[in-house]
Amino acid sequence: MKRWLGVAMALAVLCTGLLPASTGAQQKLVLKFAHHAPVTFPYHDGVLKFKEALEKISAGKVEVQVFGGAQLGGERDILEGIRLGTVHFGIGAGALANFAPVYNIVQLPFLIKDQTHMGKVADGPAGRLLSRRIEEQSGFKVLGYFSTGDSGIQTVKAPVRTPDDLRGVKVRVMENQALIESLRGLGASPTPIPFPEVYTSLKQGVVEGATIDFTALWTTKVYETVKYMTVGLNFLAEPRPVVMSAKFFAAQPKDVQGWIQQAAHEAVRLERGIFLERQNKAKEELKAKGIQFVELDGKAFLDRMKPIWQKVARDFKAEDLLDEVIKAGQ
Repeated sequence: MKRWLGVAMALAVLCTGLLPASTGAQQKLVLKFAHHAPVTFPYHDGVLKFKEALEKISAGKVEVQVFGGAQLGGERDILEGIRLGTVHFGIGAGALANFAPVYNIVQLPFLIKDQTHMGKVADGPAGRLLSRRIEEQSGFKVLGYFSTGDSGIQTVKAPVRTPDDLRGVKVRVMENQALIESLRGLGASPTPIPFPEVYTSLKQGVVEGATIDFTALWTTKVYETVKYMTVGLNFLAEPRPVVMSAKFFAAQPKDVQGWIQQAAHEAVRLERGIFLERQNKAKEELKAKGIQFVELDGKAFLDRMKPIWQKVARDFKAEDLLDEVIKAGQ
């Protein structure tokens, strides 16, 4: 009997160690924030700001451990980790749409015009609707939206000016149904590849193009593998949600919930500002490196894409979200 009592007590201690510590206890609440981008990317600055703010606001009761540069895996791995409880915070991108299909809408090419439009989407009715649907569909609570800058289409062999220039071109895309369907509709051959593998895939000829933002193109040195970059009409400018488990959030005391939300607000504001600064600098650096900037025929791409926007919105029963996103850009 004593032996079984000892085992039970040991298990109780172990289980207690796996549960989040309350702020009233001496034990510190330790939370993990992981992301898949390089540590030179503005995501990392935003995550470090989140860590700094949350630890300061909580007066040291909460510690945030940061894992950047895909240390804990790619985006899908991190999102799975949040569901399992091995990771507490992450940043949603293309793979988020596999958990919350509604996210496909903001990843429709040429829908969100630029960072000004993105900010209005993220902070307005469209963002609130998107956050609610993401939580309903995936169980991820959205704490705010980071920026991922403006992206164009990069190619190796020939410039892209019209949709016809994409016919048959193997283009790397994120793991996202809307992007894949859209590029097929433009005549390209979309190839889903994890972000850390983009440089090698372009270098080895696995793909002939990509759709990366200016900042990432510079910081990851992917510019070394391409010759042309589209400008004028941005391919993507979507908001990237900072997410955590809605159940984990709800299980925290009210003060901890408030600290997390305040820290996320500060992190979002800082990350977006840094993104704009680095994007402008990246454009200058890319031109200096000899990347040829090619002006897109915006009307030709929009004429081809608008029916695809409507189809994808119908498929995911998100016509209302599409309408709100368009309205934010008017």
